[in-house]
Amino acid sequence: VWFSSGVLALAGFVALLVYSVRRQRPDDYHGRYRIWLWAGLAWFVLSLDETASLHEGFKEMMSHLTGYRLMGDGSIWWVMAYGLVLGTVGVRLLLEMRANRVSSTLLVMTAGAYATAVVAQLGWVLPESGARGVMIEEGAEMVGNLLLLLAMAVHARWAILDAQGLLPVRAEKPKKKPKKAAAPEREDKE
Repeated sequence: VWFSSGVLALAGFVALLVYSVRRQRPDDYHGRYRIWLWAGLAWFVLSLDETASLHEGFKEMMSHLTGYRLMGDGSIWWVMAYGLVLGTVGVRLLLEMRANRVSSTLLVMTAGAYATAVVAQLGWVLPESGARGVMIEEGAEMVGNLLLLLAMAVHARWAILDAQGLLPVRAEKPKKKPKKAAAPEREDKE
């Protein structure tokens, strides 16, 4: 628990580092850099949840308020809430990170690891497996946390190099000129 909480808190700090670098870009008129604040906040909340099990309290609250324990113990309540928030932040962050393929790939791998952990926790994979199911769930969650930190760190390095102008400039693809209709050839008679 403490390991995962620490890794998520570090990911939050790295997201704030990227925010502080990205907000200095003069060409970002739409404020796209603000997603890094939201990402940092999300990682800090996940860190807090890891130590305080906030999702368990949310599950019990929703089960009590609605009177339904969906899909067994009611864990689907927090899965839906977290999926909505983290999915929105994750997709928006992925769009922001698309210039760096390595960090984008790591973020997609993070989502895969978290999805594996959720599927194992809901019992959709290896139902009634006991300790093995817990090991798969917690292992996938810890791998996801490490991948998230790595994605944030790789993108932070890229953002810093970009801000310093040290990234190699990619050659733009030449634009294709529209083809003109070929004029019929004339034969000159002399």
